[in-house]
Amino acid sequence: MNNNFEKLFSKLEEVEPSKELRRGILARIDFEKRRSARIRLAFFGFIAMASFIAMIPSFQYIAREFSQSGFYQYFSLIFYDGDAVLSSWKEFALSLAETIPAMEITIFLAVVLSFLISIKLAVRNVGLDYKLKLI
Repeated sequence: MNNNFEKLFSKLEEVEPSKELRRGILARIDFEKRRSARIRLAFFGFIAMASFIAMIPSFQYIAREFSQSGFYQYFSLIFYDGDAVLSSWKEFALSLAETIPAMEITIFLAVVLSFLISIKLAVRNVGLDYKLKLI
């Protein structure tokens, strides 16, 4: 079976595509690359905008939780009564660890990280679209 195909393909002539067809194919490939870069730019731009908007309430939430948890009061002891803090630094460190709003910090950092990553990918796609325009 393989021999039949080999015989068939060995008798075929090599045909070169015309210059116009080649130019048309390459133009279409460039168009699709630019289109894909624009779609990714729109997607990552939307994600960046949404995460930037989400940073405002998440920052307000973390600030409210910091004030409600009493973390500021414990932390201010470092500046006001440093000797007391040094004498019982283990208990002080545990008190700070107990009052820190870890979940809220995690949410805020996740929003900031998604913003930074989406900005990075959006800028990369702007550069790709611009580079493809120049070619």
